Amino acid sequence: MKITNIDLEKLPTKKQDVLALDLDFPRLEEDSPHACPCSLAEIRKYLNAEAGGNQRDLIFGRTAQIGGVRFWLWGYVDSGKAYFVDVSENGGDMAICMGSGEGLTPEQYMALRYARRWRGRTK
Repeated sequence: MKITNIDLEKLPTKKQDVLALDLDFPRLEEDSPHACPCSLAEIRKYLNAEAGGNQRDLIFGRTAQIGGVRFWLWGYVDSGKAYFVDVSENGGDMAICMGSGEGLTPEQYMALRYARRWRGRTK
């Protein structure tokens, strides 16, 4: 059963804890990369700096609204391992991040990103 109404202040910050959750977050009204505050070129520049110069085939996955934070999520596979790249925005504050997607659903990844980056900082 998917959890659609969760206390965001209680989202876990550890991967092993979030793996037990079957989450569902609402999508943005425009569930596409078009309203993302970063261009794909900016995301690729970030990814190049963080993960090296290999060109990766980024696949847009989904958007989400978690509390006051809007998310745009992409994924890619490198050497057989899955990774996520997200852009998140809250009242003008914006971040580009990436992380391992191994074993995580997109919703679990975004829940971790929210708990680690945005909890307590939302406007």
